[in-house]
Amino acid sequence: MGLSLLATMSFVALWIAVLVDVHRTDSRFVKQGPKWCWMIFVATLPILGAIAWMMFGRPFFTCLLYTSP
Repeated sequence: MGLSLLATMSFVALWIAVLVDVHRTDSRFVKQGPKWCWMIFVATLPILGAIAWMMFGRPFFTCLLYTSP
């Protein structure tokens, strides 16, 4: 029971982190497709959506996007 709880909590944490990342990313820097499509995709297919976002939608230089000038 402990291992399945840990796996479930890790899954939920990853899902929430990716949803927040998609939400915070500026629409101009999303690599593939519109931002609203990514939000729907990640919300409906959490594991596949998270992997796809990391590989195909997320900008390369996110650390540079969130810094203030």
